[in-house]
Amino acid sequence: MKIIVLIGTLFFLAFLPIASKSQPAGLPDAAVAAKVGDRAISADEFLDTLIVYRKSGDMRKVLKTLSQEGKEEILNKLIEQKLYAIEAKGQGLDHEPRVRQAIQHAIDNVLAESLLKRAIDRLDLSDVGLMKFYNENAASFMSTSRVKARHINTRSKEEAQAAMKEIEKGRDFAEVAAERNIDSSKSKGGDLGWIAKGMMVKPFEDALFSLKKGQVSDIVKTSFGFHIVKAEAIDMGKLKSFEGIKEEVNVQMIDQHIRQLRKDLEKKYPVQINRELLQEIK
Repeated sequence: MKIIVLIGTLFFLAFLPIASKSQPAGLPDAAVAAKVGDRAISADEFLDTLIVYRKSGDMRKVLKTLSQEGKEEILNKLIEQKLYAIEAKGQGLDHEPRVRQAIQHAIDNVLAESLLKRAIDRLDLSDVGLMKFYNENAASFMSTSRVKARHINTRSKEEAQAAMKEIEKGRDFAEVAAERNIDSSKSKGGDLGWIAKGMMVKPFEDALFSLKKGQVSDIVKTSFGFHIVKAEAIDMGKLKSFEGIKEEVNVQMIDQHIRQLRKDLEKKYPVQINRELLQEIK
């Protein structure tokens, strides 16, 4: 029982926020965790590193953040990094083209992530804000529409034309399908059941979803032969419950905002892609 309680406590601690924007009680604003030459490792930098450890999901790393010995080990890694960085700069490595490129790439990553975080922080992701987005974009949160379909499937266009003539004369669609079909639906009079978008090949799907209830399509050619499709019933789908998809609404709201941000930025900073270079690179 004690072990279970301990593990639960550790998981709780692993996700406790460490004050990275404000110092914990008792620490001055300019608190320093260590100095390497004339370079300081601030308390903020050390605390940010602890956050990374605690959110890693690795229990060994989480445990390190809870003991004096573990915290000193983490701090020593930062010290080691600073030592190497100071010496590298002293040797002029920061002027080498590849290193400068890597530094700029790291800077770009931090700036890009900071911009996106600021953009997301400005969104109203409260229940009120999400509900407003949900109502304004209701079509995006509909359950998938589907059609109850039946078809006649033949090898040749001539066979399909002959079947079509029988239907036009008033013969029952299912009877013609049971007589002429070349696929496994023959025994069920061509019954395919309920079909949602993405289940069938495109020509068949396009024909099926263009029909109204009870309508029959023209002859459609696919890689499986020739088809005559009938829509026996249509389910247009319904709006999903807000409470059931709140997380989906949250994700879609952020995604839409970020995509719009990119479009706006591409207008401000035109993008040119060297596709010939991409083809040359093997």
